[in-house]
Amino acid sequence: MTELPTELLDILDATVQINDLIRLRKHLRARREDFLLGSDTRNRIESDIAEINRVEEVIGAPWDKGETYLVNDEHVEDWARDAAAHKGLVDGEDWPVNWIDWRRAGDELAKEQSKGRVVNIGSATYFLIVSA
Repeated sequence: MTELPTELLDILDATVQINDLIRLRKHLRARREDFLLGSDTRNRIESDIAEINRVEEVIGAPWDKGETYLVNDEHVEDWARDAAAHKGLVDGEDWPVNWIDWRRAGDELAKEQSKGRVVNIGSATYFLIVSA
């Protein structure tokens, strides 16, 4: 990520790198010290820090080791397709690739890779993926 996000909603996407959450929390902690912040901004910052802390508690230690990221349940289909393409298992969109049930493949891959560990952020469910 090239630009530092300014709030939690800025990084909630199909996949979320844990390192991005750690960087955001550090940035927010420094930003909340700004005495010129309005109360709405300060409250949002405190809420985002609390949510990141809650995610860390759910995930447990060490949450920043290896390549650790969250995959949004709503995007496992795209994630599975990308993973298969990255491994060279599929090529293009023609037969038989267009017959693959990517949602089911994504669900199975996410369950296997996450070992069933999930975390909710707002109204979204994310699978926790850790690869050393």
